[in-house]
Amino acid sequence: MKIQNLFTKKLAFLMLILMVFSCSSETEDAERPNDPRDRFVGEWSVLEVPASRLNYQVIITKDPNNSSQILLQNFANSNDKVKALVVSNTATLLEQTFGDGWLLQSGSGTIESDGNIDFSFNIVISEESKKYSAIFSKN
Repeated sequence: MKIQNLFTKKLAFLMLILMVFSCSSETEDAERPNDPRDRFVGEWSVLEVPASRLNYQVIITKDPNNSSQILLQNFANSNDKVKALVVSNTATLLEQTFGDGWLLQSGSGTIESDGNIDFSFNIVISEESKKYSAIFSKN
């Protein structure tokens, strides 16, 4: 009886050790080897129309609070951040207020075969809604 009880305890201990070592760490999850956001991250030169063919820079980073989102710093030359949800090669801009009280109604950007991101979006500024297009080229 003692031998069987000792065997059961050793088996339970061995299973516990295997379970602990088989679990992935938070670091592995955070680095996600196939993270679709990776293709968006970086510094981008932007050509935007119809804003008189405005040129500016945007820095895209991973949202540390959401593993499916990116942050676009200086979006629409606003010196402010907006959030986008990334699925595969498309970033969907979430409805949000940014800049000087501008309302981003909707939009999305798709990474094209040439590596550029082709964005289209609607912004309400001073109660006037405008549709914009922008080409992001990685620096």
